[in-house]
Amino acid sequence: MVEPELQVVVVNYNAGEHLTQCIGSLLESTLPLAITVIDNHSSDESIAQLRNQNGTSNNLSIYQQDHNLGFSKAVNLGASYSTSPYIALLNPDAIVHPNSLKKMIAVLKDDPKAGLVGGLVFEESGFEQPGCRRREPTPMRGLVKSLGRLGMIIGENQMNMNYMPLPSGPVPVDAISGSFMVIRRSLFDQLGGLDEHYFLHVEDLDFCRQVRDAGAKVIFLPTASIIHCKGISGRGMPIRVECYKHLGMVIYYKKYNQSFLFPIHVVGIWARFLLKSAKLLISGSHFKKQNPPHFLVESLERYNRSHESSSSRRVLVTGAASLIGRYLLPRLRNAGFEVLAISRQFRPELDSPGITWYSSEYIEKAPVDEFCGVEAVFHLAPIWTLQPLLAKFRLLGCKRLIGFSSMSVVTKERSNHLYERNQARSQKEGELQALDYCKKNKMNVTLFRPTLIYGGPEGQNIDMIKRFIRLIGLFPMVGRGSGKRQPVHAEDIADAALNALELESANGKIVTLSGGEVLSYHQMISRLFQCEGKRPRFIPIPVRLMRGVLTLVSWLPNKRFLTPEMANRMNQDLDADCSEANELMNFNPRPFRPC
Repeated sequence: MVEPELQVVVVNYNAGEHLTQCIGSLLESTLPLAITVIDNHSSDESIAQLRNQNGTSNNLSIYQQDHNLGFSKAVNLGASYSTSPYIALLNPDAIVHPNSLKKMIAVLKDDPKAGLVGGLVFEESGFEQPGCRRREPTPMRGLVKSLGRLGMIIGENQMNMNYMPLPSGPVPVDAISGSFMVIRRSLFDQLGGLDEHYFLHVEDLDFCRQVRDAGAKVIFLPTASIIHCKGISGRGMPIRVECYKHLGMVIYYKKYNQSFLFPIHVVGIWARFLLKSAKLLISGSHFKKQNPPHFLVESLERYNRSHESSSSRRVLVTGAASLIGRYLLPRLRNAGFEVLAISRQFRPELDSPGITWYSSEYIEKAPVDEFCGVEAVFHLAPIWTLQPLLAKFRLLGCKRLIGFSSMSVVTKERSNHLYERNQARSQKEGELQALDYCKKNKMNVTLFRPTLIYGGPEGQNIDMIKRFIRLIGLFPMVGRGSGKRQPVHAEDIADAALNALELESANGKIVTLSGGEVLSYHQMISRLFQCEGKRPRFIPIPVRLMRGVLTLVSWLPNKRFLTPEMANRMNQDLDADCSEANELMNFNPRPFRPC
C-alpha cells in the first residue's frame, strides 16, 4: 500500500468530543492523509467515541499509551509510524478546513528553502490566536507579554504578532504554533524530531528555532486556517499547565539565551508563574470550567455543517447581537434561512439550531475560500464599518446587501458639536461608499435610516432614560419638551429588513423607517415613567445648566454620545416621513409602546 503524501499526528489527552470533531474534519480533507492518533493515557471517553464514530477508517491509526508521554515524545512516536514525505501536527481540539493542509504542502513544494509551515489559528472566541505567528522569545519580549496592555506601548518588541495586519500570502516568521504545522519529514528526521526535554508547551518555539538554525525558513500562511478550542486537554489542571509552560521557558533560555543574567531570568519566570497561579486561584478558574464565547462543541458541529453544501439559503448578519438582531435572527430562521451571525459577543439567548456564531475578527481575517458562501448580508453594525467588508462580501457570493444607517445623518449634520458632526459625516460617507460599491459590482443594496430605536435592553437611549427614571424617580426637562419624536420598534425594523430582501424596487434606495406615532419629547418621557409604574415628575431646568451637566457627563467612560446638544433637541422636531417604506414594503409600524 502506497503511503499518502502527508501524515497527520494528533496527540490526544482527554479531549472529549473535540477529538472526534478534529478527526472528522481531517477525513474531509481534499488531500489523502495518514492520520496517526497517539493517546497519552486519557481517562475520558475520547478514544471510545472516536472508535465508535470513525474507527473503521482505513487511513486512521490509534495508539494508546499506558502513561502520559508528554507532547514531544508522543509526536516523535507518532511520526515513526509513517514514512510520508510530509508531517503535520494538529491539536485534538482543532477543526481544520478541507483545503488547508493541501495549501500548506503547496508552499513547501513551491519554496525549497521553506522547511516548516504554520497556518492561521483562530481561538474558540473567533479571534486570532496570539501564538500562531510570533517573534523569537527574548527576556524583554517575555516582559512585554507579562505586562499585557501596558506592554503594548513597546510595540515592535512584542513577541506575538496577532495585533499586526494579516499578510496577503506566505511570509517568513520566527515561530508558528505547534497546534497546526506541516514540516518536511527529511528535516524533521535531520533535527531528531521535537526536543523531548519539553513535556508540554514551548517545544514548538524550540523546533522553529532549530529549523531556522538549520538554514530553512519558517513560514506563516494566512490562507490556511483552523478553529482551535485552546486548552481543552488541560482544562481541569490550569496551574499544572502553567507550570509546564514556565518550565519550558526556563529550558528554552538555558538552551539558547544563557548569559550572566540567566539566574535573573529564571527568577522572573517563576515569579510570573506564581502571579499567574494566584490569579487562577482567586478567579476560581482552577475549579470551574469556563465556556468559550462562540465555538462550543455544539457550535463546532454547526461550523462544520455550515461549510458543507446545503440546499438551504444562507445569509450573513453582522452586529447580530444588536437590538435589531434580537428580532431579525429568529425571523430569518423561521423563513428557512441558515444564518451566519457575526458579533463581538455571543448571546446564548439568541442561539438556536441553524445559527452559527462568528466573531467580527473572524469574518475580517478568515480566508475567503475557507468561509462559506452567502446570498445576502444584513449589516446591522455601524454603517461606517461596512466599507472594508464589501469586497469580502462580494467574494463570498453576496448578491443582496441590506444595511443600516441612522436619521442622525440628517438631524446631526449641522450640529454645533464636533463629535456629532463627525458621526453624521461618517454615516453619510458609509452610505455613499456602500451605494457606489454595490452599483459598480452589480450588488443589490437597500439602506435604512431608522429614527430612535427601542424594544429591548440594547436600545441605548430609551433604556438609559428608563434606568434613570427607575433610579432617580424624576427627569430634567428643558422648556416644554415640545420637540416631535417618532420612535420605531426594533421588531418593526426587522420585519422591514426581511421584507426588503426580495424587493427589486428597493434596490439602490435609502429608506426612512419611523414609528407609527408622533408625540412630543415630553409625552415620550411620560410613557417611560408609566412603564416604570411611576407618576411623571419633571424638573424644569435652564438650557445652559442642562448643557453644562451634559458636558460633564460626556467626559465619563462610554458616555461621549451624551453631548450638550441633546438639551437643545428636547424642543426640536425629529420626526420623519416613512411613506416610502409603506409603499415599497407595506411598512406598518406600531405606536410607541415601550413597556
